[in-house]
Amino acid sequence: MTAGQAAVSSRRSLASSDHLRHVESMAQLPSGAGRISHLNAVILGESLASEENDLVFPSHDFSRQALVSSPKQVRPVPSIEDPAGFWSEIASQFYWNNKWDPEVYSENIDVRKGTVKFEWFKGGSTNISYNALDRNIEAGNGGKVAIYWEGNEPGDDGQLTYAQLLEKVCQVVFAGFSAESLAQRIIDCKPKVVITCNAVRRGSKSIHLKEIVDNALIESVKHGVSVGMLVF
Repeated sequence: MTAGQAAVSSRRSLASSDHLRHVESMAQLPSGAGRISHLNAVILGESLASEENDLVFPSHDFSRQALVSSPKQVRPVPSIEDPAGFWSEIASQFYWNNKWDPEVYSENIDVRKGTVKFEWFKGGSTNISYNALDRNIEAGNGGKVAIYWEGNEPGDDGQLTYAQLLEKVCQVVFAGFSAESLAQRIIDCKPKVVITCNAVRRGSKSIHLKEIVDNALIESVKHGVSVGMLVF
């Protein structure tokens, strides 16, 4: 063996031991299992296509505590064996203006048979806001926390109950919308008044809200919706 071959052999041994230590440390992580990163694979001289880099086995202690301890437990679930029945049962827990057609799910993945498409609850219509907020308030959960939020600045955070959130979303449009997105919402709800301000700051960036609103109002007029008053 030449000196060069000995050096290569030594590096391979070191990489192998490092690889094992990496697998052992991954097994102790809360996530339990995952892929060895491409960076680690390159550093260790591993082939990215090898099966060694695809699987990291969790420790026995972690497996015993996991809710799903093996792939076999995932396969016989109703959502796979009977997706239509499973999702129909889930969907029935929500409010629907109109129920969907008898077929919950349909698909076409063969281009020879037409456009590739996946359709869920075709013919059905619902109200996402009502399901997320009103329905919970009517069930007596208005005082419970619906959302925890964090602002742009450190320490700028808070929480909103279902009742508080309902009051806010019924009056305010997200300030990050483009003029086109805001125009679409104006067209949908046909408001009599739009209230805005000249500008706000998001972190170090200035957002010129008045300019966005002006452009949105121009766009909405093109679609036959004119707002009677703009307050800023």
